Amino acid sequence: MIVGLLTVSVMSSCSVADLRKGTALHKKNTAQAAAQTKGKQILHAYIRKNGYDKFSSVKTYKIAAQEEWKGMMGNMGNPWPEKKLKYDMKFIPDLNEFTSRVELTSEKKRGDVWGLRKTLASVYHQESGAARIGIEQGMMSFNLANYQWWIEFPYRLSQLKNVTYAGEKERDGKKYDLVLATWGTDLKVNKAYDQYMMWFNKSSGMMDLVTFTYRDVPMMSPSFMYGTALFKNFKTVNGINLPFSQKFQINGPSAEKKYAHHFVIDKIEFDSFDKSEL
Repeated sequence: MIVGLLTVSVMSSCSVADLRKGTALHKKNTAQAAAQTKGKQILHAYIRKNGYDKFSSVKTYKIAAQEEWKGMMGNMGNPWPEKKLKYDMKFIPDLNEFTSRVELTSEKKRGDVWGLRKTLASVYHQESGAARIGIEQGMMSFNLANYQWWIEFPYRLSQLKNVTYAGEKERDGKKYDLVLATWGTDLKVNKAYDQYMMWFNKSSGMMDLVTFTYRDVPMMSPSFMYGTALFKNFKTVNGINLPFSQKFQINGPSAEKKYAHHFVIDKIEFDSFDKSEL
């Protein structure tokens, strides 16, 4: 998922995207204790308010979804045989693993199954009516893990220690609190750690968007590029308030109609099947 954001192999650059630019954290490599406290308070309050902490007690969940890949970047990142497709997805939530099964339900390759079993190295494929075969780690495992990452976001960041308040910004007449999450022991930008800049709407309290980087993609990609995820159409199911619409842009954020990938959840069910099915 979102591979089109970062797989322009004909481009290269020595610069690295730094989401601190234009915020209160620009050129600050060491976070102040007060900023870290505030950033963590905002993030964890959002997780609790919207029920993401309930993923810790969820054994399995399944989703009926559809998506569209749009434009040159979307076409380059699309791992499937169609620009628009539908599928049924099954997941096991685990902060330290990715486990999933995706069965295509749209016209081309209907009945084909792709899956990821606990680690990124154990991806498999099963054509409709054929035996399941193992596939080497690569772009498909990256894509499968990303579906689960963005469905469970920001629960996936709940154990992260490096979370820092990045100040306020205004967009489209709305005011936002910005919170930066990254790995490592400091805020210094590098090629080893991803950055996630979360935009919390000060009026509604919702996380409207996230700008993010992918430092480790199993394919050459320009390090100066980054992506934006736009979250809309929130619905609460079993106490978890999820964005049923996720649009992904190149760099950004920009106008909503400008996107490379649009992921839409049609239906989600929790604990309706056994882990053994995966």
